[in-house]
Amino acid sequence: MLTQLSQTVFAFDFRNRQPADARQRLEQAIRFERRALSITPDSKPYRGELCKQHKTLTRALLGLGDRHAADRASEEVLRCTGASDQERYETAG
Repeated sequence: MLTQLSQTVFAFDFRNRQPADARQRLEQAIRFERRALSITPDSKPYRGELCKQHKTLTRALLGLGDRHAADRASEEVLRCTGASDQERYETAG
């Protein structure tokens, strides 16, 4: 539910050329998702939503031209998917 809200806010902020606002809201949503995941670490839905938040944040950061931060956000996507190093290598290739 939180992800749906943040995705909607992101779409509104980004469409209105406010990626900085979208970034701030997504970073807040990620903090909430991480707290939820810390309470129930085996929750696949929370983990999936956290990945979606990082994917959306990556897009906002690219919109801001912050490639370094976008790289970090995309690395978080890989971490939360649980991909192995081999899978990451194959994906990058």
